[in-house]
Amino acid sequence: MRRFGIQGCVYPNENYVVRRTEEGAEFINRVKDGKYIVLFAPRQTGKTTFFRWALETKIWRGNKYYQAGKKQLAAYIAAEKATEGYYVVFDHRQAPEPRVETETLAGVTIRSYVIPVMQEVPSNTLHRKT
Repeated sequence: MRRFGIQGCVYPNENYVVRRTEEGAEFINRVKDGKYIVLFAPRQTGKTTFFRWALETKIWRGNKYYQAGKKQLAAYIAAEKATEGYYVVFDHRQAPEPRVETETLAGVTIRSYVIPVMQEVPSNTLHRKT
């Protein structure tokens, strides 16, 4: 039997949940446009749950790692008793290829976005030991 969550994270199989699909789409669009993301809301309205479900971010390291990341996210989402999540990969290659995919892995819906990043990769000169 479902009930209203009154503290901590919300679990869709145990609690009543209002899907934040619109906020998820807006989040992805803002990331694609290179904008900052701020999520303001009163306590117990799902901010932490949104980010817990919504997001796995990576930097493009090749298709092998891209596919492995989706499986990793699906396992995490299933363990958290959620049903969907977002996988955002930032691609710094010379000729990045944007991707938008939706697939089901192990009963979990994964919405994947590969976002081209058109800037130089930051140097490590400030982090070198002298």
